[in-house]
Amino acid sequence: MIALCPTHHARADAGTITRQELFAAKRGPYGRTVVRETDFIIPGTVASVRLGSNTFIDTPRLVVVDELDIIAATFEGGRPTLNAVLIDQFNNWIGIIEENEWVFDRRAIWDIEYTPKHLTVRSEPRKVSLEVIIEASTVSIRGEFYYNGVPIVITESDARFGVNRALVTTGSTFENAPIAINLSSF
Repeated sequence: MIALCPTHHARADAGTITRQELFAAKRGPYGRTVVRETDFIIPGTVASVRLGSNTFIDTPRLVVVDELDIIAATFEGGRPTLNAVLIDQFNNWIGIIEENEWVFDRRAIWDIEYTPKHLTVRSEPRKVSLEVIIEASTVSIRGEFYYNGVPIVITESDARFGVNRALVTTGSTFENAPIAINLSSF
């Protein structure tokens, strides 16, 4: 018997995960500590990215802290590519979305829900979460991010950056900017 999550069970039933791969995983379930999930692909053309109630159009570097792109999105040839870095408040690397692929440390405790066009990641011990929803013309991102102790909290209604809400943006539109939000550790 091999226990699979609903996502991987469907892939195994469809034959995209072979029997040989299943048995190899059963023989060595802890052989790899980093997993690359390629199921999270952003399809079609997307016109904008939303962080809370803020809209970013043709703005590749959305949130930058100390020259690290915490959230970035590019659109090459009409195809969007999303990058995001999840680091907890203690500066531990948790996971990233790198060119639309979810990459994470298998040793971490995760609650991951994925359906087409919707990714939700929860990590209760570190209280870091990420939600990405792909709609017809927009990628919406919500979650709680950190870098060097700088909190970045994106809710449905706003985006808050820095200790004591040093910068709060609501209902703003950023267009054709090389960097939308550039923070240094404060």
